[in-house]
Amino acid sequence: MAEMKVQVNLTMRAVGNQISNQAYSVSSKFKIPEPKAFNGNRDAKELESFIFDMG
Repeated sequence: MAEMKVQVNLTMRAVGNQISNQAYSVSSKFKIPEPKAFNGNRDAKELESFIFDMG
């Protein structure tokens, strides 16, 4: 039973390391564009574009 706990702990550590490494490598590959600043115009299309770029 103790050996099984050791095996489970080692497996969990290995999986945890893989997930954290994958999250770092994925985030470093993609460049997320920043939305353009809203310039204060009361144009509905401009506001819609700003809100769409935020999401």
